[in-house]
Amino acid sequence: MRTIRVIFQGGDLKLLESVDLPENTPLTFALLDDDDLPVEGMVRAAQAGGAFDFLSDPREDIYSESDGEAV
Repeated sequence: MRTIRVIFQGGDLKLLESVDLPENTPLTFALLDDDDLPVEGMVRAAQAGGAFDFLSDPREDIYSESDGEAV
């Protein structure tokens, strides 16, 4: 998936950058509203909401350095 910036002008979507696509390629647009909660806001809400408090429980530490492979 790629993100392509456009503006809505005169009833049409105008590309703000050059895009190399075959003719008649179907596209789907996701409109981002200004009032959408930004990522930082979602993180703060998740931290304050307590949804991840269970991760502080030592019983959740089920993996050790010997699990898996070094990356």
